Amino acid sequence: MRPIDHKILTGVLRFVLVESLPFYIFYAGFTDMLTNLWSFCYLWHLKSPAEQYSPGKFNYKVINDMWTAIFVPAWHFTGEVVVLHKNVAFVINYGCLLICAIGVGYQAHVTLGRGGSDACSGRYMASKWTADESPVYKALATTMGVYLLIAIILTLIGFGVETKVEELMDFLFYKISPVILITANAFALAHHHVPDFDYDNEEFRSLRFHRDWVDLLLQPSYVFMAKFESALLHARGGNKRQLMEMLEFEDDVDMVLKCCTFEEDDEEPGTMEVKIKDHVMELLG
Repeated sequence: MRPIDHKILTGVLRFVLVESLPFYIFYAGFTDMLTNLWSFCYLWHLKSPAEQYSPGKFNYKVINDMWTAIFVPAWHFTGEVVVLHKNVAFVINYGCLLICAIGVGYQAHVTLGRGGSDACSGRYMASKWTADESPVYKALATTMGVYLLIAIILTLIGFGVETKVEELMDFLFYKISPVILITANAFALAHHHVPDFDYDNEEFRSLRFHRDWVDLLLQPSYVFMAKFESALLHARGGNKRQLMEMLEFEDDVDMVLKCCTFEEDDEEPGTMEVKIKDHVMELLG
């Protein structure tokens, strides 16, 4: 069965597996960073590790206990070797989980609530792009990055690391790369590439497109967007075959050319022709 034959399943699957993936990645990275940070601080401040364990095994048990502590909603936590009288880690973790849940919920509201569950429709894609460029989505992405930095600072202050430069530098030396990557991932969510053509109209929303399962479930939206823009430019140059193959109904090609206008169409004559030539030369070169 082709994706275009399913008007409900495709949208739900794509949203769960693809559209929400950036939030999954951020949360997974955040919990890993939080666990390692708390394990590092706990081991640093531990006066006398248990003698019945080897250093390597004891380190493993501390990390394992911390992975449990960040999910246990209890102010006082006692693990196999870790004892936390103020388990702030679970508060920090659930705060991040709440922010990510709000982000996924907002995307679901705009993408599925307004665009429907048919991922092969123009309505779904237009709603997805609208969500990506909305101020709310960008504010959530920025909040995620800021929250990560705040979580690190609160943890270090809670363990009294702010008075021990050596300890702080040791952590940064070993963990600065993942911290930078996670933070950059969060802020990058605020900068999505949206189409150059006008997609905010009922004509585009009424369209349906042929998409294979690999494209639907594994590739981000900008991949389809790039294919469609390329087909659109080819069609404006006279070759409509690529665009017709993407549409459910080939007869819709003229309507697409009419409704999906570029910003350059409103500028001085000849600008659009130059862009088409540049695109063709890029493909040939």
